[in-house]
Amino acid sequence: MLASLLSQQDLIFKEMKERLLSILEKSRNYTLAVADAMPENAFNTRLLNDSWEFGDLLNHIAYGIRWWDSSVIKNIKTDWIDLQRQVINRLS
Repeated sequence: MLASLLSQQDLIFKEMKERLLSILEKSRNYTLAVADAMPENAFNTRLLNDSWEFGDLLNHIAYGIRWWDSSVIKNIKTDWIDLQRQVINRLS
């Protein structure tokens, strides 16, 4: 009985992992397509005066993925650097 439950749990985790990897790959491809479509001279574009620039958003995404990989996947304690605060300080 226990072996059967563990086997089912393994299958559920495998399916979840496959779904997550698929979603991450689609998100990656979409993000790269959007970044490629944006002209380089427009990376400092912002939709609103108090919003992040396009390039800052891309940096935030990349940094967040690296932080998640270190902190969650590899279980390495990694402090989150507040990127929004850095952007606000740069604008001041």
